[in-house]
Parts: sequence; C-alpha cells; structure tokens
Amino acid sequence: WSTHDICRFVRAFSTPYEGAAFCYQDDIRRVLRATPIKSDIPNHPFCAGLIVNRTSNGIHIMLKDGIACFNHLTDKHGKNVNLSEFRIGNRIFNTTADLLKSHTYRP
Repeated sequence: WSTHDICRFVRAFSTPYEGAAFCYQDDIRRVLRATPIKSDIPNHPFCAGLIVNRTSNGIHIMLKDGIACFNHLTDKHGKNVNLSEFRIGNRIFNTTADLLKSHTYRP
C-alpha cells in the first residue's frame, strides 16, 4: 500500500476501534496514529516494513513509496508500548493469515 493509503487506514481504525494491527517480534502491536514524513531517501520494495528511525514519540517505517511515523502504539491489551523495544533495521509485518482474518472482523 502507499504511504497515503496506510495513514488513512490507521486513521479509520483508531478510536473508537482498537487501532490498525501489525506484528513485531511475535507480538501484536496496534497503531492509533500515522503521519507521512517527507523524505528524499530512495527505497526499494524490499524495504517496506523496515524501522528506519525511532524518536521519543514514534517509530518511522519505510513503506512502498515513502516513510510514515507510527505513534500512539499499544499492545494487544490496549496498554501503551515502550518505544525503546523497537530497533532500527527490524521489520514490522502482517501474516497472510492475519490479513485473511481481518476480512471477517466485525466490531
């Protein structure tokens, strides 16, 4: 997906919903806010999902056509996640099973 589409998706599934979900180190994390970041960094499709920076208020994720800052991250229980657990160079992802399951989710 494009950076624009992912940021819109996150916005659509934030409060009152649980947030858009992704996997990181075998745990589900949810993101309630995503903002596109202007960048001149060239990327390759293989880079999508890589954590390229971490700040005090978010993680920067390389996407298909740009970078997004994910912030207001929670665990599967809704508790805030300590951003120090995210390491630059690691990848966030969704499994095919997760994506198929999301097609049948009803609030």
